[in-house]
Amino acid sequence: MSTRGRDRLLGLALVAATVALPVGSGNLALLLVPAVVAGAFLVGRRMRSFRIALVAFGAGALVNLFLVWLRNPDSFLSDWLVSLLGQFLGVILPWWVGRYLWLREEQRLRLQEIVSDQARLRERARIAQEVHDTIGHDLAMIALGSGALELAPDAPERIRAAAAEVRSRAVAATDRLHTVVELLRDDASPASRVPGTEGVDDLVARAHDAGVAVRLRSSGDLPPSVAPVAHRVVQEALTNAARHAPGADVSVTVDATEDPVVVLVVNDAAQHRGDDPRAPRAGLGLIGLSERVRLAGGRLDAGPRAGGGFEVVAHVPRTPDPSASAQGEDAATQRLVIHARRQSRRRQWQPAMIPLALACILGAVLLGLQVLTVRTTGLAPEAFQQIETGVERAEIADLLPPRSIPADGVPVPIPPAPEPSRCEFYLARSGALDFGSDFFRICFDRGVVVATDRLTPDRDR
Repeated sequence: MSTRGRDRLLGLALVAATVALPVGSGNLALLLVPAVVAGAFLVGRRMRSFRIALVAFGAGALVNLFLVWLRNPDSFLSDWLVSLLGQFLGVILPWWVGRYLWLREEQRLRLQEIVSDQARLRERARIAQEVHDTIGHDLAMIALGSGALELAPDAPERIRAAAAEVRSRAVAATDRLHTVVELLRDDASPASRVPGTEGVDDLVARAHDAGVAVRLRSSGDLPPSVAPVAHRVVQEALTNAARHAPGADVSVTVDATEDPVVVLVVNDAAQHRGDDPRAPRAGLGLIGLSERVRLAGGRLDAGPRAGGGFEVVAHVPRTPDPSASAQGEDAATQRLVIHARRQSRRRQWQPAMIPLALACILGAVLLGLQVLTVRTTGLAPEAFQQIETGVERAEIADLLPPRSIPADGVPVPIPPAPEPSRCEFYLARSGALDFGSDFFRICFDRGVVVATDRLTPDRDR
């Protein structure tokens, strides 16, 4: 059965539970109430559709209204309010508790899923970044070496054509690599901090052997904690220089004499472009590099130079900042967790509005009925004290309420009245907020007051 079909059956169960509460009486009611409460709780645990629950509660209230009207058409409104109060306490509140517990469990599972998804995305981003760092650098070196061979003056034409083909394919492969990295990498995930397997001097020597006109100047001992970051900065800068400024001179400077360590890579303007007309394309290398430097507690600046060329400079502290790394790795997860919690709170408040709204409506209706009842049938004690036996009704007409209460509607013991008088009953209320249970009885004989009593649930006066 589908989820929606199951929710419809559960909605019918809510309607049945709502109707069952006021129908039962005596021992049957004692058996029905616990069963209805337990059933409403279980429905709240399993029902997924909030809209179907609203329809079920509304339908139950209307069915109760009809049944109450059939039983007692004269006072069905007050009886219906009592049945709504029973629906609120016996069905809606247990249903809401069950739904709240289900939403909390769903939130816990959702947060676990978010954390797992973020872990997978971070690993995918790390793999993509490593592919970009290693294969991208090697492709750039291949393109640069083939470009140098293409321009060699003593190379045969056939060799130059083959070198041009190799360079073109290496550039195309680099572009496709960037496309794949963009698909795999999650921009919200921090860059990988896996160190390289070679030092900065080995990296520069390998680039020089590939044809890059690069020179290295270093001073001081590079701390082991900074070496991976420095290697990454130089690698990305050499890759960009080989790709966007082939033939340009590159200068690498590593100053480890002070704190922070400064890694500077500068390349001149491009000397040639070969026959490749494509403009340089901005990739993810500098973005990932900036993130990697930030995770180490440093700062990266990169951009064109005033006199031409390009400059990349990194300032990396000798002592890493662990808080920056932890913040970078958990920022995306925390944002998603906060967003999921806000959504879950909204979903929890949504069903909570049902009992709250119904309680407010019931309170407002009951307060309105209280005010109306006191205004139409309530007699203040001060006014009652002014009514004396022997006084004609016309003289006290202004003191009496518009309506009296039938004798069968007075829930207190009524003593015998003087014969052959006719008695009227009124609520002993001094105001709308007076919820007392006493009643006043005034008996008339041919329009003259013959007896006045105050009736209480405990004794007769």
